[in-house]
Amino acid sequence: MVSSHLIPSSTPPAASPASITLPSHSPISTFIRSSPRSHDDDDACHCLFGATLDHAVSQIFHLTLTNKSMVQLHAQSFIFQLTLFVVPSSDLFTFPPAVFRASVTHLIEMADSSSCSFLVMAINKHIAAVGALLRAFSYFGFVIVSPSAYGHTPSHLLIGYTLDH
Repeated sequence: MVSSHLIPSSTPPAASPASITLPSHSPISTFIRSSPRSHDDDDACHCLFGATLDHAVSQIFHLTLTNKSMVQLHAQSFIFQLTLFVVPSSDLFTFPPAVFRASVTHLIEMADSSSCSFLVMAINKHIAAVGALLRAFSYFGFVIVSPSAYGHTPSHLLIGYTLDH
């Protein structure tokens, strides 16, 4: 199922949010470090879009989510056209179900507390559990984003969640 609601507008927003706000009531602690883009293969934006967004995205957010059991999720994220893109490390795909649910819920709350309208997760198509992962995200309300929506590289699937403000 592909959502037409996740297609960005043809005109960029007047201003992009400069930071991510953290939910204060979550059982997961979050550390966010912002850095200028590196424009190389370690840069999440470059990994998904090549040089296409070089002038539109200036910083990357490095997220570390830690739950009560000290299990950590590392991810890179960036904001473009009121959309928070998250490229999780491969750890997310091996998390126990309860930790996975808590981490995804926390990411949704974090995105919802920002001025973003959409949360988009990038999933590498070549991981073994891609089908199971898509099903797990669908339980939260994520849908597959059409490749034409953002023009991302074919190595990743984008799944999106529309935030209600």
